[in-house]
Amino acid sequence: MDIAYVAENMLRKVTLSIDEVEANDILAEDIFSDYRLLAKKDLVLTERIIALLKLRKVGELCVYLPTNSVRIVHDLSMQRTRDCGDIFAPLLEKRMW
Repeated sequence: MDIAYVAENMLRKVTLSIDEVEANDILAEDIFSDYRLLAKKDLVLTERIIALLKLRKVGELCVYLPTNSVRIVHDLSMQRTRDCGDIFAPLLEKRMW
């Protein structure tokens, strides 16, 4: 198997808003609501499942996306990491040795 093919088809775990997930995305984590399992990891999402999760007020999901997907830029977990870095940057700069 060609290494370029493998790299091109690798998946990455990302967190997306419920409005950004699409049918055929694969859940990367179990989804719980009020301590009840709504959907299991590795489930292939359908439009119906997404609609039901929205009714249950699920706001975001962890899904697997191909590494070359443009939707990776919407990864909420990466955005939170950047936001936290921005918050703590002034403190880190003022840190005394």
